[in-house]
Amino acid sequence: MAACAACKLKRKKCDGIYPACSGCIKRGTECTIVDATTGREIPRNYIETLEKNIKNLQEQTDRFLDIEKKYSKLLKAVNVYQNDSHTEKKNNNIKDGVVHQEFHKQEPQENIKPIDTRNETPAAEKAKDLASDIGFLTLNATSESGFLGPSSACSIAKAISLAIGGRSGFSGATTTSSVNESYIKETMEMPFKKPTMRSGEIYLTAYKNFVHLQYPFLNWDSILSKFEDVIMRDSKDQESLFFIYMIFAIGCLLLEDSTPHTSSIYTLTFYKKAFENIGQIVEASNLTTVQAYLLIAVFSQKIPDGPSIWQTTGLAIRIAVALGLHREPYKSRRRQSSESLKAIQDLKARVFWSAYGMERINGLVLGRPFSIADIDIDAPYPDDTEENAVAIHVIRLRRIQSNICTFVYKPHKFSDNVEEIDATRVQILLELKDWMSTFPAKVNPTSTYDTNNWSIVSYHNCVLLLLRPVVLAIAKLKEKSSTRLLEWFKVFTQSASSICLNYKLLHSKGKLSYTWMTIHCCFVSGMSFMYCLWLDKSLKLLQWRSKSHIYDTISACSMILYVLAEKWPRAKVFRDTFDRMSKTVLNSENGNGEIQENRKVFTDILTHGLFQGNFGIDQYLGHTYQLNVNSFYNSLDEENFPAERSNSQANNNSMNGNEASTELYENLMNQENDPLLDFLNTSGDPLLKDIFYEIEDNFSF
Repeated sequence: MAACAACKLKRKKCDGIYPACSGCIKRGTECTIVDATTGREIPRNYIETLEKNIKNLQEQTDRFLDIEKKYSKLLKAVNVYQNDSHTEKKNNNIKDGVVHQEFHKQEPQENIKPIDTRNETPAAEKAKDLASDIGFLTLNATSESGFLGPSSACSIAKAISLAIGGRSGFSGATTTSSVNESYIKETMEMPFKKPTMRSGEIYLTAYKNFVHLQYPFLNWDSILSKFEDVIMRDSKDQESLFFIYMIFAIGCLLLEDSTPHTSSIYTLTFYKKAFENIGQIVEASNLTTVQAYLLIAVFSQKIPDGPSIWQTTGLAIRIAVALGLHREPYKSRRRQSSESLKAIQDLKARVFWSAYGMERINGLVLGRPFSIADIDIDAPYPDDTEENAVAIHVIRLRRIQSNICTFVYKPHKFSDNVEEIDATRVQILLELKDWMSTFPAKVNPTSTYDTNNWSIVSYHNCVLLLLRPVVLAIAKLKEKSSTRLLEWFKVFTQSASSICLNYKLLHSKGKLSYTWMTIHCCFVSGMSFMYCLWLDKSLKLLQWRSKSHIYDTISACSMILYVLAEKWPRAKVFRDTFDRMSKTVLNSENGNGEIQENRKVFTDILTHGLFQGNFGIDQYLGHTYQLNVNSFYNSLDEENFPAERSNSQANNNSMNGNEASTELYENLMNQENDPLLDFLNTSGDPLLKDIFYEIEDNFSF
């Protein structure tokens, strides 16, 4: 190695150490040599420095090329999405309950052939816009394409748009939502910056209060240890990095609901950082893999274009089953289990039941079958501790909802015996009342899921799921309906109203959950309430304490949809559709100016109910029952339930609708071919068929 310039100048021996000799290091000077070609004095590591700079420039160039590519795709998507031809094309893909998502595979705008719409009426065009946009919203909310069951918002939107938009003079509400410029800018990749210790603690707290409370599938002590490793010690462990930054991304999303100035840029950078370290986790199929998929599913519930909830929860539950988490673990008779083994078994139980709960609620909302039958599960519940109290109640709720789906929505009838069906309804309702009366709500809740309102929401959600066939039967029989069916009809109507009112209470407490499930549930519960009003035009059954209660319910639902539309612009189609329908209903009901806004606090409705006189069903199950129904309800406890009447009436998480009687369905199928009937018979909710016919029979637009 040649002597450096400084050593030559001082006539000292140079040891030639690379990249700087000992003499230059000691003197604190730059170690340079003379380039033989140019005669310039350059650093000894000049070539290496140049190579590093070139590599960095290449990496930055590639990165900005990727950004430019993504940016151009987004702009192209905006242009194509706003194109009328694209709106028509989306509508053509929403058929037979199958929707194809096109946002990520748009054709160039010039390649899209124009479609002749000269013969279509403006009302028909508006109907197509509404249904296609809600279908597009539903698919983006779950970030997937494929079959959407009759409980999804897509089928609801289709029937509503045909019923209202096709026969009314409404000045069309705009239904096409666009990707705004600020969103595009925020989705641009930003340089990653590790959060401060304080910020990280805030994200962890938000996650624990909102997610870990109901789905405790993580070992929190382990998470805190990983947090310290990542933030304080700059750990490079991929598992630690994935879990911590995934929690940060979820926590940031949760804080956006309450902190207006929180930017989604941080969410995206945390999410990207987490996924850079997911490789080793998903390559294995172990407990950690299940936890990772569940974290992704939680993230997807809060962001419209996240990974598919259906797929991630499905992967989680299948890996859990492959690991045997759905079965009761073996216990040795000869020796006691150690504390560490008990802790592991409890974690496994929490992981499985979290996967079960998330898979059940998403399958329920999407109208799709579950991955594992309840009869195949005998896994124990997590330890009954104060920390797990809400989570255990969530598990119990999901099991009840699962059983309701089996009872009501399976292709094969549960039973033809009217008395047995009615007795099973009563048993489920009593189980629900017991669930709600024991829910561990907090006086000062930290999130949505430990409020009393959330338990009431969940209760009435199940009531609507359970009683939908009753409403269909009444829609068919009208005045010929039995007294018992009419009593159930009152329960259904009151539950639909209570859902809307309790959503408003949650919002007033600052505990409203901003998810696509909330949009779905609020919209469908409001529509169910108005459907009951339509049915009652011929039944003359509902004796209101005050007609202002009708306004209070509709106003509460409308307000929540407005709030959600502000948070999520693509929800505007739900808001606008509900407003158009509610105006029609209120105009019909308010012929004599009877319905006016009630300035009194609407908790009076929740306390005393909607109706006057005898409610029925033994004053809405105000007595103790002991039932012995021979059915598949082995998963429900058959016992004496507490004889308590709940004065709280409530809210909604999700709805379903696949319960038409075989006779009604066959009668519809035998009618002459009609595009509307074809659609309703193949992909519509049977309840919506009745809505459509009721609108035709009772309203003139």
